[in-house]
Amino acid sequence: MKIITLSKDDFRSVLERAKASDVDLDYAYEVYLLSCDIIKDASSSDIFSSFERNNPVDHVFYVIGEVSYYFKRIPPERRESVKQDENLKKNFAIMVADKYLSLSFFRYSEKRYSNKFLPQISTIQVYLNFFLNTLQTLSKKDPRTSLVLDIFDKCAKLASTSIQLLVEGHESEAFSSWRTLHECECILAILEKYGDEAVDAYNRHILYGQAYRNFYDKETTDKIFEDIKKQMKDLGLKSKDMKKWIEYGWITEIKGVSEEEKESLHYNFRDGIEKLACLEKCSKDYDLSSELIHSTPTLIYKDDQFFYYKTLTCVYSTFFRLEEIFYNFFSKIAAKEALSSYENMRKVYLPILHFNHEQTVAESQVYNLNRLKARRASRK
Repeated sequence: MKIITLSKDDFRSVLERAKASDVDLDYAYEVYLLSCDIIKDASSSDIFSSFERNNPVDHVFYVIGEVSYYFKRIPPERRESVKQDENLKKNFAIMVADKYLSLSFFRYSEKRYSNKFLPQISTIQVYLNFFLNTLQTLSKKDPRTSLVLDIFDKCAKLASTSIQLLVEGHESEAFSSWRTLHECECILAILEKYGDEAVDAYNRHILYGQAYRNFYDKETTDKIFEDIKKQMKDLGLKSKDMKKWIEYGWITEIKGVSEEEKESLHYNFRDGIEKLACLEKCSKDYDLSSELIHSTPTLIYKDDQFFYYKTLTCVYSTFFRLEEIFYNFFSKIAAKEALSSYENMRKVYLPILHFNHEQTVAESQVYNLNRLKARRASRK
């Protein structure tokens, strides 16, 4: 493998582009040259024969990371004396070389069922990116609007994370992320259905949750807990119910929810939040995702391709529901030009996304059928 070594001027240019003004150029370049020598020695091995050359920019960034991280924790008056330690300099070079070689050439990689160029992956990522950029343009002066926008933002990031994990070959982790995404979509569905009263109730319980976790000073926390205890007493709840009531009690404070409905709701996700959101159809998938989170045998001995399809279909389904909620919300607050831009995006990409989803569902059904046939055959 050919090893490209940067000149000091080129090294300085990389530091400037990286805005690494806190890094001592002379010292960092010495570490870089030492690490180059180590990499040259290692690259003479046959295991590097399939690689054409190194990436000097990536190499420099490992140097920046090591040196900058270490010296930020050294008092300024001690830094010059520390730089005279030749053993420390050599250790930096060894760590840089190890990290560069390991993570650039021998990085562990799972078997993957997709890549970032696959339309089922790239199309939804484009829409999610547009979605996030749109959110950044909206005002958050109104606390009610701010809450809804923040949850939308979290949903888009969770969806994007799940997709990216699939690309990286981490199917079970991607499906676990969908579980959190589903919890957020249920909250948004309730906020949309019941409006300001639901938003106010949810905001109130955010305050209770922060007090429960000691986010405030003692005086403020004590006042909040007086309110919590009074409300719980009025509801006939005991102290052991406090955590559940803080997390889920807001759904029974929404006036638009009938008394009959309230009696059927429980202070949990499945029989409370998900039920009120009318998304019980997702319960089986939610339970399956919970098995992965709680480290059951399903997590250890899993069918990666099954969870690839399961995650992709669940993320798409959730995305369509969230996009509809967002469009309804955005239509009420957006300027005419911004709304027109978003509607143009919808016209182009939603039909494609629905087609991609249909294709994924069809592929999933074929895979699951073949999987079932294989299991039956193995039992004979």
